[in-house]
Amino acid sequence: MLFKRALATASLAVLCSLAVCQTSTINFQGQLRDAGSPANGQYDFQFVLFPDDITVNVGDLQVTNGLFTTPLNFGSGPFTGANKEIEIRVRPGASGGAYTTLAPRVAVTSTPYAIRTAVANALALPWIGSATTVGTALGAINNQATGNAYGLFGRSDSDLGRGIYGLAQHATGSNYGIYGASTSSAGTGVFGIHSATSGTNPGVWGQTNSTDSSANAIVGEVTSTAPGGSSAGVRGINRGTGFAGIGVYGSQAGSGYGVYGTSPAGRGVYGHASDATGVNFGVFGSTSSADGYAGYFSQRVYAFQIGVGTTQPESKLHVNGGTDSEPDGGGYIVSGSAIGTNISIDNNEIMARNNGAISTLFLNHNGGDVLINGLNGAGNVGIGLTSPATKLHVEGGSDSSPAGGGFLTVGTIAGLNISIDDNEIMARNNAATATLALNASGGNVNLIQSGTGNVGIGTASPVTKLHVNGTTRTDILEIVGADLAEKFPVSETVEPGTVVAIDSKNAGQLCLARGAYNRKVAGIVSGANELPVGVVLGHLPGMEDAVPVAMSGRVWVKADATERAIEAGDLLTTSNMAGHAMSVRDYAKAQGAIIGKAMTSLEKGKTGMVLVLVNLQ
Repeated sequence: MLFKRALATASLAVLCSLAVCQTSTINFQGQLRDAGSPANGQYDFQFVLFPDDITVNVGDLQVTNGLFTTPLNFGSGPFTGANKEIEIRVRPGASGGAYTTLAPRVAVTSTPYAIRTAVANALALPWIGSATTVGTALGAINNQATGNAYGLFGRSDSDLGRGIYGLAQHATGSNYGIYGASTSSAGTGVFGIHSATSGTNPGVWGQTNSTDSSANAIVGEVTSTAPGGSSAGVRGINRGTGFAGIGVYGSQAGSGYGVYGTSPAGRGVYGHASDATGVNFGVFGSTSSADGYAGYFSQRVYAFQIGVGTTQPESKLHVNGGTDSEPDGGGYIVSGSAIGTNISIDNNEIMARNNGAISTLFLNHNGGDVLINGLNGAGNVGIGLTSPATKLHVEGGSDSSPAGGGFLTVGTIAGLNISIDDNEIMARNNAATATLALNASGGNVNLIQSGTGNVGIGTASPVTKLHVNGTTRTDILEIVGADLAEKFPVSETVEPGTVVAIDSKNAGQLCLARGAYNRKVAGIVSGANELPVGVVLGHLPGMEDAVPVAMSGRVWVKADATERAIEAGDLLTTSNMAGHAMSVRDYAKAQGAIIGKAMTSLEKGKTGMVLVLVNLQ
C-alpha cells in the first residue's frame, strides 16, 4: 500500500495539552492517507524520537476519515531544550508485515516543551482563558510554506459538538466569530471536520450577535485582483452521491436572506451542476410558505432554458401546471396586475382580463402582421367554437339587421360595413341598408357555380336558377335558349316535340293536335332534342307542373313525311298522325293552321324530328 501522511505536509499537528504534559505525555493528532484517500480502519504505528532513537509502538490504532489521535510518552529525559523530530512508521493493523516509513519527519519545536516546565501554573483541561489585548489572545502558527498546512485544527466527535467554535461578542463593528488565514498555495485559513456519521454538528460554526449591517458570522475572501476562474470566497462541497445533499446551506429565521451574494461585475451567487446526466440543479430554492417565494429576482434574469413546473424544459421558457384561465383567476402564465388589466395563458387559451372580468385581447394593436397558423397553413381558426372546420370558422351571433347583429362585421359600425350571419351578407351604412357591390371594379361573379341551387330576387324561395319577384330592367337580355314559350296545363300526356291544340272539352287546357289542317293548333311542346327553352311565360300559381309550349322561336317537332317529303322552307301544319306536323299541300286550307317553317328536311315515307321556326298563322 502507498501511505501518505497528509498532515505531515500541513503541519501534522503535535498538540500537547499542558496539564497532561507534566506527566511527560504528548497528545499526538494526525491525518493519514492510504493510496491518496483518507484512511479508515486500524493501523499499527511506530513513533521514533530523533536523535534519541526512542520508539513508542501503538498497535491497532483506529483511523477514521484519515484522522487519528494517540498519547505518546517518550519520557521527560530527552526534552532538554534542543529541537527534536518524530519519525512515523505505519502498517495495516492485521498485516504483521513491514512498516512503511513516512516522510518527512515531524519537527518538535520548543512550543510543546511545557513538558519541561513541570510548574504549578501549567494549564489544566478544559481550559478557558481571558485577555485584554489589541493583538492575539490565543494564537497558533504553522510556518510550513507548502502543502495542506493548518494554522489551527479543531475536531469534535460529539453528536452536537463543534470542531472549532468562535463567538464575536461585540454588538457593533465588522468583527468575526472565527477568522483564519493561510499563505500556503494549497492551505486552508480555517478547516473544520465533522467526523461523526450522525448528528447535526457542523465542521465549522460561526456566530455573531452584532446588529451592524456588515457583521459576519463567517467570512470568506479572495484577495487577489486576478483570481482563477474557479476561485471562491466561500466554497461548499458535498461528496454524497445521493439526491438530498447540500454543498452550501443558508438559513435565516426572519425576513432576511438565507444565502446572500453580491458582485459588482460578476455573479452574486453562482451555482453549477456538473453532472452531465440526471435531474440536477445549479441553484435550487424552495419555500414552505404559501405566500413565500422559492426564488425572488428584482432585476433581469438570464437563463438558457427555464422550466416552471417541469424539470425538463423543451423551450427557452416552459411552464407546466396551473388551472384553466377564468375571468376571476387561474392560468399557467399571467402578465399584468391581477386586480387590473392582465393576460392569462393556459395550455390552450389566451384570455384578456380586467379585475375579474373578461377584457379586449389585442394582437399587434399598433400595427404589423398577425399570422395565425401562418407558417405551415395546417390549422384552422375558430371563433365561437372549439373545432373549426375551415381556415376561419365563426359560429354564434345574431341575424344581420340594418341596426346591428351578424356573425362577422367588416368595416365601421357608424359608416359603411358588411355584416355576415349564417345565411346572409348585408351591406350597411350607419344603421341603414346600403348597396352590396360584387366585383364592382370588374371581374366575373359566379353564383351557385356547382349548378345545384337557385337565385331569388324578391323571394326567399326561388324555384329556378334566377327567380325575380318583381320588375326587372336590362338594356340587353341574352338568352341561351331558342324559343319563347308559355306554360299550359294539358289534359293528356305529352312530351317535348309534340304538336298540341286547344282542348275544346277542357277549358283552358291543351291536348294532342289531331287531324290535318287543325285550326285549333296552339304550338309545340318545347325542349325536344335537348334544345333548351329560352323564355317561359305563364308561371302562375298552380302552373308548376304545366308544360312549356313554344309559340315563337326554334324547336324540334315530331314530323310525318309518310305521304310527302318535308324540305327546308316548307310551311308545316298539323297531320292526321296525332301530335305530328306535316308539309302544307293545300295553302287555302292551311290558313289559320300553319305552325311555322321547316329548317331541316325529312325523306318521304318517314317520321322523325324536324327543326322548325315557330310562327303561328
